[in-house]
Amino acid sequence: MNETYSQPDFYHFSEDSILLAKHVASILKGQSFETLVDIGAGSGIIAIEIARLLNIKKITFIEVQQEFYEHIKYNCDTYLNNVEFEIIKSCSDAKFADIVVANPPYFLEGDGRPGKDLKRHRCRFIAADGFGKFIFELKKFKKDNGHSFFISKKNKIIEELLKIKKIELAVSLEKRSIYKVY
Repeated sequence: MNETYSQPDFYHFSEDSILLAKHVASILKGQSFETLVDIGAGSGIIAIEIARLLNIKKITFIEVQQEFYEHIKYNCDTYLNNVEFEIIKSCSDAKFADIVVANPPYFLEGDGRPGKDLKRHRCRFIAADGFGKFIFELKKFKKDNGHSFFISKKNKIIEELLKIKKIELAVSLEKRSIYKVY
């Protein structure tokens, strides 16, 4: 996982992407999976690393910012062998998958300082009602016997989802955690 991935100038992935990929692969090690959906894929790092570790056959990258598409394509062409992939803009075009992952924006709108660059801001902030929808999407695309994971720092929405048992803490890390969606 020491590759130099292609990324846009306005946003670079953080260690959270690699942590999520490593932990998901570790949790699911020894099982057989064919399909993976990465919601809010960015440059595709999470799905690419999981695909390499778990021998995934097909990846669907969902990314609304078209500025990432050339980077996803380059990274797949460079780091994956025999893996079919597609890049789509809308969740409405996605199909069910064995594994669904995401590294959603960490900040709820109104928390933290807003970004000056609109593209970067879109990567870092999500509306409070959008976060709940994001979690719903993780569940929606998971096959019945599939798995959905995301990494995030704790916020009021996560606390509520934990209370009503819609998500479960999978791995606790220093400043953030990996959650499994039910």
